[in-house]
Amino acid sequence: MYDSNEIPTVNSILYYYDDCIDDKEALAAKFLSLIQESVFSYNKIVVRKNVLVNGISKIKSISYFSKDIRKMDLAQSLNEWIWDSDTAAISFVNASRKNPDSYFGIDWFVGFMFPEGEKNRIFETLNISCTYDKIANQSENDGFVGLFCNMASLLKAFYGKIDDVAASVDTMDRTKEKCFTEEYLQAVYWGNFFGKKICEDIGTKALTSLPVECKRAVGEGFFFSLTPNIQDSINPDMRKRRRIYRRLKPSKKNALTDYSR
Repeated sequence: MYDSNEIPTVNSILYYYDDCIDDKEALAAKFLSLIQESVFSYNKIVVRKNVLVNGISKIKSISYFSKDIRKMDLAQSLNEWIWDSDTAAISFVNASRKNPDSYFGIDWFVGFMFPEGEKNRIFETLNISCTYDKIANQSENDGFVGLFCNMASLLKAFYGKIDDVAASVDTMDRTKEKCFTEEYLQAVYWGNFFGKKICEDIGTKALTSLPVECKRAVGEGFFFSLTPNIQDSINPDMRKRRRIYRRLKPSKKNALTDYSR
C-alpha cells in the first residue's frame, strides 16, 4: 500500500464548533493537561497567523522550541492564541532533525475572521497524527486512542475518525468520496467517533450492538474501532466496513454541519 519512499502514518481528525464549548476560559488549561497526561510529548509549538501583506492575506508561522516553551506561561499564551481572531492554526510537534521519519503532532485549526468580518471556516478541526514507531506497543496505541477520545469530549466534537493514511485514501476512493463532506457520514474507518446528534440519529441500540470488540461512550458521544490495534488498519477490511456502515444506517436528510447548537 505504501511506496518505498513513503512513511506509514496514522492520522486522526475531529470536527467541532466553538459555540458548543461550554467553558471557554478553561479550554487552554484542559487541553494542555490532556497532552501532558498522555503518553506523548512535544518539543516544538508552531503558531500560524493570518496577516495582511500589501492587502493580500498570507500565513505567518511563529515557532517556539523547548527553551522558549519553558520560559512561557503556556496556558495563558495558548488561551490568547486560541481566541485571537488572526490565529489560523496551532501545532504541538515532537520531531527530530536526526530522525525525520519519526513524528508526532497535534494540529489545531481554529476558526478565524478576516478583517472585514467574513467567516472563513464552516467548522473547526483538530488533527492528531504520528508515524508507526510512536505506537509500537499496545500501551502507546491505547494512548493515541485515549488522547483522541479525550479531545473529542473536551471539544464536544460532532464527528471524528482514526485511520492509516494510505488506508483512509483507499477507503475514500472506494466510496467515491475524495474528501470529507459535511453533508452526511460517508464511510466507516478503523476508528470512528460520533457526537451527540449523530448518536441520536443512529440510535443507542444500533451503536451498542455493533459487532466490534472495541466500543465505548465518550462524553455525550460514542467511539468504536474495528480492531484493538491501529496498525491493523494498514490493510483495511472493506467488506467489514461496509457491513457496519449498513447496520448504522446514518441519515442523509440532515447535514452534519447542522449539528451545532
